[in-house]
Amino acid sequence: MGKSAPPDATPTTGQVRIGPSPSVARASARDGTLMLACLLIALPALFFVATARQAATDVPPALDAFLTRVRDTVPPGALLLVAGNPPALTLYRATYLLYPRRIIGAQPTDFARASVPARLSWAQLQAVADAHHAAYVVLWNMNVAPSGRVRLHLGDGILAEARRG
Repeated sequence: MGKSAPPDATPTTGQVRIGPSPSVARASARDGTLMLACLLIALPALFFVATARQAATDVPPALDAFLTRVRDTVPPGALLLVAGNPPALTLYRATYLLYPRRIIGAQPTDFARASVPARLSWAQLQAVADAHHAAYVVLWNMNVAPSGRVRLHLGDGILAEARRG
């Protein structure tokens, strides 16, 4: 029996090839390209995660302190009418911090009118409070002088009882 060539020998010369076969070389090049593509895709996300900071909030600490005092003053089952400047921030913070009390907004909170300052009188707020049977009116950063009994006045915040008609 004759000698057979080793399995990785070239068919014509019978010499042994040193190094990977062409199919192995193509596979490793393909794997390297895939790894590079994955790295390029993941790199921006890794950068943003590494440099991420806590989002800055525009909530004044005085508003949260005022609403905490309102929560301590008003019974849990009460219905409150909330008016403030800015309207959306005041309404959403009141809804969050005063839960389980029910909150009604006295002003629109859409972005179309976000920069228009609300000009409400106590009579207008009283009419809305009466229509919704609200027991209290919460005012934040508003130039309104309530004629009802003021239960709390702290900084820019006022908690007044809504007078029934």
